[in-house]
Amino acid sequence: MAQIGQDGAVTTRLPSLNGRLTTFVSGPWESTGPNPGFDLPPGVINGDVDGIAVTARLTADGVVVAADSDRIRTGLRRRRIDQLDAADLHPEVPTITALLARLPDPNPLLVAVGGDSHFEAILAAARDLGSEVEKRLWLAGHEHQDLIRWRPRTDAVLLLATARRRVGDGVEKMMAALHGDDLDGVSMSHGDWSGGTIALAHRFGLRTHAHGARHSRELAAVIDAGIDALTAEDPIQLAAVAAEFYP
Repeated sequence: MAQIGQDGAVTTRLPSLNGRLTTFVSGPWESTGPNPGFDLPPGVINGDVDGIAVTARLTADGVVVAADSDRIRTGLRRRRIDQLDAADLHPEVPTITALLARLPDPNPLLVAVGGDSHFEAILAAARDLGSEVEKRLWLAGHEHQDLIRWRPRTDAVLLLATARRRVGDGVEKMMAALHGDDLDGVSMSHGDWSGGTIALAHRFGLRTHAHGARHSRELAAVIDAGIDALTAEDPIQLAAVAAEFYP
């Protein structure tokens, strides 16, 4: 359980790596106004949460966009995004360039990256906006070898997106390898993290990121265990729980 400090403030049972929590809210964020488009969550604009988390998709003409599904509805049917040009997408499907341009500086953008082609497109989009924009990227890839190839190319935060069942009993070995390859951390479902697993990652200097928590008690449990970054769908709920530990 959370601890109560001498000043009466709530503190985490286990500390985060750098003494702070980075919060991300996941989309989608369709516009509710008269003009079609996309809206950033108000919590990001007013500073209640730090950034947003998206999944990268590539269009047929090589534009990287943010979309939860690899298919979107066009007319009466659903079509694959990689079979459509960017100009054929609905206005509420934002490009990564548009997201980075709209995000207040220095808010971070966490992107689930599907492979080398996605990585190259995201990197190009960030660099087109300025040399400092790339440093705001957190890139989560599913393959360790992909991350190794990307490391010399970027100063972005690089996370291995995995699951506890994929690692089995080799968690310590995996984390040691990530540390040895100068990678930044691990992203797993909130239920895959425990205080012991987070402490092990911190021993190797790795950041820990959790996703998938939907209830306040789930958010509180993983924050209490020392998680470094957390993604949730509801920015108001996320901000409220985070503020209990990091006022």
